[in-house]
Amino acid sequence: LQKCRANPDEPIPEKNIGEIDPPVIVQGVPGVKKWWDIFLEDSPEGLFKSIDAGLLEGTCIALYMMEREAAKSIKAGITTTGENGKSVEVESTRVFRNMFALAIQASNSLGLTPVSRSRIHVAAKPTKEDENEMTKSFANVVPIDRQSLRSGKCG
Repeated sequence: LQKCRANPDEPIPEKNIGEIDPPVIVQGVPGVKKWWDIFLEDSPEGLFKSIDAGLLEGTCIALYMMEREAAKSIKAGITTTGENGKSVEVESTRVFRNMFALAIQASNSLGLTPVSRSRIHVAAKPTKEDENEMTKSFANVVPIDRQSLRSGKCG
């Protein structure tokens, strides 16, 4: 996001998603939990914040349902013969297609697709060396006298 387009008042969640309890549906449905765990294990630390929990939960549900409906479609066939003798799409195929579209859209919003990933930047965790360097570089900084700056009498 360009600085001019960033919202300076946007709240910045402090907790990473791994620091909160997973949503109830994630905890109660093993297939959804499987996807939740995959995302948390395979994503860089700090990518998902606590505010992303609802969208990530929706993505996991869509992927679980997509997987389940794909299995039904494979078993039953993608189409069947309708009442008028014409070929019609099996219900599980329609649900699969809708869940696939939803999963792609949510994944895009979370930065999980190759195109959206290029727009997501995750800051690396500072190491002890980085913290020591920062402490050294700010050790000799003299505080600014804001009153002098306002009056134009800074030296």
